[in-house]
Amino acid sequence: MNWKQFLPHIIALISFLAVAIGLFPEAFQGKVVVQPDMQNYRGMGDEANDFYEETGEATLWTNSAFSGMPTIIWGGARYNSNFLKHVHNYVISLNLPRPTAYFFVAFVSFYLLLLVLGVNPWLSIAGALAFGLSSYNFIIYEAGHASKFLAIIYFPLVAAGTLLAYRKKELLGALIFAIGFGLEIWSGHFQMTYYLGIALGIYVLIKLIFSVINGELPQFVKASLYLLIAAVLALGANTAKLWSTYDYMKESIRGPAILAAETGSEKQNNANGLDKDYVFQWSQGIAETFTILVPGFYGGASQEHISKNSATYKDLRRKGASGEALKSAPLYWGELPFTSGPIYFGAIVCFLFVLGLFTVKGDLKWWLLITTILTIMLAWGKNLQWFSDLFYYYFPFYSKFRAVSSILTIPQFTMPLLGFLGVSAIISQKVDAKAAQRAILLSTIIVGGLCLILAVMGGNLFTFEGMNDDRLAQAGYSLDALYADRVSLLQGDAWRSFILIALSAALLWLFSNEKIQGAWKGQLLFAGLAILTVFDLGGLGKRYLNESNFISEKRYEKQFTEERKPDTQIKSDSDKSYRVFDMSVSSFNSNVPGRYHKNIGGYHPAKLRRYNDLIERHLGTGNQKVMDMLNMKYLISPQQQVQQNPNALGNAWFVNSIQKVSSPNAEIDALNDFDPRTTAVVHSEFDDQISGLQTSGQGSISLSDYKPNHLTYQTNTSGDELAVFSEVWYNPGKGKGWQAYIDGKAVDHLRANYVLRALKIPAGQHTVEFKFFPRSYYTGSMISMVCSLLIILGILAYAGLWFVNRGKEEKGVGGEI
Repeated sequence: MNWKQFLPHIIALISFLAVAIGLFPEAFQGKVVVQPDMQNYRGMGDEANDFYEETGEATLWTNSAFSGMPTIIWGGARYNSNFLKHVHNYVISLNLPRPTAYFFVAFVSFYLLLLVLGVNPWLSIAGALAFGLSSYNFIIYEAGHASKFLAIIYFPLVAAGTLLAYRKKELLGALIFAIGFGLEIWSGHFQMTYYLGIALGIYVLIKLIFSVINGELPQFVKASLYLLIAAVLALGANTAKLWSTYDYMKESIRGPAILAAETGSEKQNNANGLDKDYVFQWSQGIAETFTILVPGFYGGASQEHISKNSATYKDLRRKGASGEALKSAPLYWGELPFTSGPIYFGAIVCFLFVLGLFTVKGDLKWWLLITTILTIMLAWGKNLQWFSDLFYYYFPFYSKFRAVSSILTIPQFTMPLLGFLGVSAIISQKVDAKAAQRAILLSTIIVGGLCLILAVMGGNLFTFEGMNDDRLAQAGYSLDALYADRVSLLQGDAWRSFILIALSAALLWLFSNEKIQGAWKGQLLFAGLAILTVFDLGGLGKRYLNESNFISEKRYEKQFTEERKPDTQIKSDSDKSYRVFDMSVSSFNSNVPGRYHKNIGGYHPAKLRRYNDLIERHLGTGNQKVMDMLNMKYLISPQQQVQQNPNALGNAWFVNSIQKVSSPNAEIDALNDFDPRTTAVVHSEFDDQISGLQTSGQGSISLSDYKPNHLTYQTNTSGDELAVFSEVWYNPGKGKGWQAYIDGKAVDHLRANYVLRALKIPAGQHTVEFKFFPRSYYTGSMISMVCSLLIILGILAYAGLWFVNRGKEEKGVGGEI
C-alpha cells in the first residue's frame, strides 16, 4: 500500500492538534474553564450523580430542582447503552481534554466534508480551521453550552454522509451519515439538530429538483433509501434519549399549554409550543448581523475588555476605580439582553463566501446561498416578526425552541463551506484565470469596500446608543467615554478585517496570475490562508476564551463542595425529608441550592409545564399555603438567614375533604384560598378513583425509605383515606411516569392540588411505594445498544473490505466495494 497518499491527512491531523493545543495549553495543565451554565447543570445533576456513584444505578428523577422532576434532559440521566459515545470519546476526539477535544473534532469533521467534495487536502486544512475557530464556538464553550458545541462540530460529518450518498457513493455515505447523525443526536442539543435538519432538508429538495430536470430520479431515490436506513439506525442508537425526551416534552413548557388563556389576555401564542415572547427574546438585530464581518460592529461583549488607552478606562481611573473594574466595560449596544461576545465568522470567510458565489456552479451553490439567507433572516426573530411568524405558527416544531439567534450556527457552517469551494474552483481551474481574477476583484470591492467604509466613516454612520445606557449612566459610567470606545472598536476591527481581506485577495490574485509560474504559488496560498485564518479567528476567539477563564480543577470542584453557612445550618437537621426555598439567589434561575438540598426553585431550560404554571400563579407571588404543601421546611432569606417554617406539611398527609373541579384553570385557581392540610383539590378526570370515598383525615403515614426514584411509606388507618404526597405529579402515560404500589401490587394514583400526587389508601397497615422506571428509558436502552453496535460494526466491516480490496488492486487483482 502506498502510504504517501496519507501524508496530507497525517499532516492535517498534526496541524489540527497543534492549533487546538496551542490555543488552550491550560487544558493540559490540570485546569478547567469556569462555565456559568455548567454550574447550573452540576447543581441540577448532583443528586443523580451521587446516587449513581453510591449504588451504580441511574435515577431518572431528582429533587434537586422544582420540587422534583425527571433527569431525562439536562439533569444527570445516563445513556450508556449508546456505544457511539465511546467512538467520540476515544476514537474521534482522541480522549483529549476539553475544550481542545471539541475544537479538534470540529476541524476533523469539516476537513472530511471538504475531502468528500473533492477539495484539495492542503486547502481543506485552512477550511477546517475557518469552521472550527468561529467566535461562537469560543463563546458558547465559555458559557458552558457544551452540548450545543458538540452538536455544531458534527454538522459537517452529517452533511458529508448526505452529500456522498447523493454522489453515487451510497453505502459509504450512509455509514458516515449514520455515525455523524447518531453523534449529532447523542450531543443532546436537539435545537441545533433541528436547525441542521432544515439546512439539509433544503439541500434534498434542491437535489430532487435537479434530479428531475436531469433525469436522475432513480439515483436520487436509491441514495435517499440508503440515507433513510442510516437515519433509522442513528435514531435507534439514541432511542433511550429520544423516546424519553418525547414523553417528557409533552409535559414540559415546550409542550401544549394546560391552562386556557384568560379573556382579554391572549398573547396569540402557539398552543403547542413555547410562549412567543420567550421564543423571540434572543433575536439578532438586523444591522448586528454585520458582526460576522466586523466583530466590534456592535461593541463586542456586554463586558468587553478595554485597554489602558480607552476613554472608559481613563474615565474610571479618574473616578478612583481600580482592579477588576478597569479590565472591562459595557461596550455592547445591540438588541440582545446581553452577550458574551459577537458572532464573527471571519473577514476571510465572508470574502471567500462572496467569491464562491461567482466561482461555484450547480446545486451546491444554490443550497448554500438559500440556506444562508434563510437562516440569517430567521435569526432576526422579532426584528422581522412577519417572517418569523410564518415559522412560529406553521413550521413543525419551530415553536419548541427559544433563542432564535442561535440559528446563525447554520451560516457559520455554510459560509466557509461555499467560500472554500470557491477557492477550490479556482485552484482546480474550473474557472479560467480571467474569470477568477474578475471574481477576486469584485469580491474584494464588495466585502473589502464595506470594511473600508466602516473603518473610515463608521463613527458618523450610527448613534452607538444602547438600550441600557441610562442605567449605565446611573451606575457611574460616562456615556461619552462609552460612545468613544464603541466607535474605536468598530473602526479598529473594520481596519483589521480590511487588511485580512486584502492579504487573502493578494494570495488568490498571485495564484491566478498566469504570468507567474511555479508550484510554490499553491503552497503559498494554502499556507497563507491557513495562517491568516488562525490569526483572524483564533486571535478574535481568544478575546473571549483565554487563560483568564481557566482555574485549577481543585479550585473548580471546591465551588460545588464548599457549603455556605445556611447550607451547613440546615443540613444539621436529622430529618432529611424537607425542601428549601432559597431567596439569596435568583430562586427560579439558579440550581446552587440543589447541590445541598431538595429545592423548590431551580433552573431548567424545559421545566415541567404544571410546575411553571405554579411558579407564575402562586410561588412567584409568595402563596404560603402552596409552599407548605411542597414541604418547604426552610427558607433562606436574601441575607442568607435561615428561617424555619413550622407549617410545612411533611412528605405525606391525609385530608378530610375533597374539592372537585372540572377544569385546569379551576384546579390551579382553587389554590388561592384553601387549606392543603385538610383539603385536596382534585380534577373531575379522577372521579372514578374517589367516587364514594368518605375521608376523615385520620391515621398515620410516614416516609420510611427515600431514593430519588423509589419512595416507600408506611400507613395505618381505620378506614379508607386519601393521602396527598408532597411529590410532583408526572404521569404522561401508562408505563411512562411514576407507578404506585400498595403492598407490592400496582395501583393507579391521582393528581391533587394541580401538581401533587395523591392515592386512595385502604384501611389497615400497608406499605405504599412510588417507583419511577419509565419504559421509554429501559426498553429504549436495549434498542440503543443494538443499533449503535450495528453502526460501528458496519463501519468496521466497510473499512476492512476497503483495505482488503486496496491490497488486491495493488497486486493487480482488482476489487471494489
